[in-house]
Amino acid sequence: MIARLQEIEGTQAYVGLDGTWGVNIRLSQFHGIEYEEWSSQIAQVAMFLTEHQANLALEEITGSSPSLLPLGDSAHITHGNALRLDWSTLWPMTDKTFIFGNPPFSGYSYQNDEQREDTELIWSGIPSGGAVDYVANWYLVTARLLAKCGGRAAFVSTNSITQGEQPATIWGQLSDLGMEIDFAHRTFAWENDAVGKAAVHCVIVGFSNRHYTTKKELWSYASVKARPTLSMVKNINGYLLDAPNVLITSRSKPLSGTTQPMVKGNQPTDGGFLSNIDDSTAEQIRKTDPVAAKYLRRLIGAQELIHDDIRWCLWLKGADSSDIRNSRELSRRVDEVRKLREASPKKATQKDADRPSEFQEIRHPTSDYLAIPRVSSVDRDYFPIARFGVETITNDSLFIIADASLTTFGFLNSRPFNVWNKAVSGRLKSDTRISNTITYNNFPFPELTTDQRNRMEMAAQGVLNARAARPNESLAALYDKNAMPSELRAAHRVVDKEVLETLGLKLDSTDEAILEKLFTLYTQATADLFTSEPKVKKSKASTGK
Repeated sequence: MIARLQEIEGTQAYVGLDGTWGVNIRLSQFHGIEYEEWSSQIAQVAMFLTEHQANLALEEITGSSPSLLPLGDSAHITHGNALRLDWSTLWPMTDKTFIFGNPPFSGYSYQNDEQREDTELIWSGIPSGGAVDYVANWYLVTARLLAKCGGRAAFVSTNSITQGEQPATIWGQLSDLGMEIDFAHRTFAWENDAVGKAAVHCVIVGFSNRHYTTKKELWSYASVKARPTLSMVKNINGYLLDAPNVLITSRSKPLSGTTQPMVKGNQPTDGGFLSNIDDSTAEQIRKTDPVAAKYLRRLIGAQELIHDDIRWCLWLKGADSSDIRNSRELSRRVDEVRKLREASPKKATQKDADRPSEFQEIRHPTSDYLAIPRVSSVDRDYFPIARFGVETITNDSLFIIADASLTTFGFLNSRPFNVWNKAVSGRLKSDTRISNTITYNNFPFPELTTDQRNRMEMAAQGVLNARAARPNESLAALYDKNAMPSELRAAHRVVDKEVLETLGLKLDSTDEAILEKLFTLYTQATADLFTSEPKVKKSKASTGK
């Protein structure tokens, strides 16, 4: 305020005033909870240092600053577990309260026993509530307080809470409590100066139930280390998109009955004894054990698909039991698989020790199939997808679509599908994941006319032709953003054009326009599914009449 008055009335107008004049924010207004006792004491001191830094900055403007001595005014730092304390008893809660911080980032799979108990306590009785990142607990606790008392909140969080299944779980609850997002920063890299220099991919989400403004600040980053750019938007949904408040939940089957199903590849659970055979080992088996050599098959996972690496497996489904007994190589490897599964802490894996010659989960198709990696670099504009014959075995780092049409290949290789995937799927750091239950099954594939289908198939074949013209280059090389061959990129643009036209969009449509259209189509498709479900007539007995 003093700085603004000086701008209006001259730089010397308020020089020499008591440094406390106009200062309405005091340390006693700050309250905090810290889990570690020593850290809570450090926080107390850090607040004094922060106030001193702010006073020095004020002194540069006004020529005077408040005196801190004697240290009578201080922040209130409570030592304890914030998820086990009643915040409203520790500080006054009003509609003027601001709650903010950077809670612990432990992902669901990395929580210790105490953290899991905290999560189960906070989300008790809520479906899927136990499968959220630890930071999500602070969102629900805070939302419950804001719903009663008002106020505003903002947290630095892992970006995983805005991806995959978590937005539906978290914002399903927060929306019921009247919360909406006021502002947000999309994914950025946050590093600290601690030993090891931990770097995480974060978001910042501010929320309240008071609907403070019709225009919301949405900050985006061209890359995780770039400077942010600001957009003023009407709405920010749980995926941090300027799009309707639609929450994508896991779906066991595709939205449309005509969409070809996508399933996970075969899961070995074998310690690599059957599924991880390199080229030199395979050659040695061919030379020394002709019985085992009969069962060598090419195996692909995400690494082999993307980088064209060579890997082999022993595919013993349907193998003659006499071959396994009489082959030293097969009997040794199968015995190791049995031992590994028997020692597993998982009951299902222990049970499958009685068939050690087979992969634990087998979903191998009986026809040619599309192979889709479950994770791909964020630096690729398209997911690297390829077609394989039935003689090639997959592992569970891939999804597969049996007997997939060129139309399906085209849609998965299109910009709209990749924009959708990056918006609603989970991430591994910043790399893009794909999910059959979240991404694929919820994608609103439009119904195509015969002419549209024919054009799509021609466009998809154009992508395959462009790849075939460079047989010695891996998909990693072909889809390098900075080195993608111009003829391949041109072929993909034809596919993009065809897919966008089926959605009623133009080639130059922005990502935001594409997502808005896809979310609208998804909303319509799920509404149609709901209304098309047969109504169950109540009998007289069931109505009590």
